[in-house]
Amino acid sequence: IGCMLGIIKSGGSYTPLDTQNPPSRIDKMLSGGTFSVLITTSSLLEGLEVVEGTDVIVIDLASTKLL
Repeated sequence: IGCMLGIIKSGGSYTPLDTQNPPSRIDKMLSGGTFSVLITTSSLLEGLEVVEGTDVIVIDLASTKLL
């Protein structure tokens, strides 16, 4: 809830992606919008085609770098 509130207060938008959708549907959703940041996990990143110009934050790798 806190993250979503921060996104909205900063002027961004939150678009959840259902991991049960086929990869082609997720790729279509990612390529149709203008996303500046994609937050995901390393296991889900393997099947995604990331649009050029999108910063990717891999949350499980980012948390290990903070330690």
